Amino acid sequence: MAPRRTWLAVVLAAALLTACGNGVLPWGADGDPPVLAGTWQLMEGSGPDGEVDLVDGHPITLEIDGAQWRGTAACNDYSATATLDGDALELTQLLWTEMACHPPEVMESESAYLAALRTVDTLAYEDGELTLTGPGTQLTFRRTETPA
Repeated sequence: MAPRRTWLAVVLAAALLTACGNGVLPWGADGDPPVLAGTWQLMEGSGPDGEVDLVDGHPITLEIDGAQWRGTAACNDYSATATLDGDALELTQLLWTEMACHPPEVMESESAYLAALRTVDTLAYEDGELTLTGPGTQLTFRRTETPA
């Protein structure tokens, strides 16, 4: 199994390097496994509204499926369209549902996360972590699930 993992790591690295140089999102080509596709969970974050405090039982997630990004912002679902040019990231059509959740800390976490997400303009993927940054913003995610 180790040779297959080595081959997979080489393919993933090559796909990421190729994609970052040609202005497309770093997904695999010709059926190769995608580099960023899957589900990610926010591990820590801060933005224009301050720290994104994580609330037990209310994870903040990001699911990447090509240019379609979606997830849960502690309470409500959100979605956006992503465009990547090198490491420059643009999120457009950012939409979310607007249900109220309890306790109040959940809504505060969600509000801080969505404010931070609106300022994101750079993406980095290193050592299994996905980091989205922008002016006064840093959101760090770890993968929780890869597509089958």
